[in-house]
Amino acid sequence: MNNFQKSMKDQQDSSSAERLLTMAEGCDEPLKSELKALAAKFTANDKD
Repeated sequence: MNNFQKSMKDQQDSSSAERLLTMAEGCDEPLKSELKALAAKFTANDKD
C-alpha cells in the first residue's frame, strides 16, 4: 500500500470531527477557530 492509499484509508477510518481538526492544524485564525467549532458540533452529534 502506497502513502496515498494509506492516507485515504486513514481518512475513511476517522470521523468527520477528526478530519476537521486535522485540517484546522494547518490553518490560520479565524478559520482555525471555525473548523474547531464545527468539529465540536460533530462530536456533540455523535454523542446523541
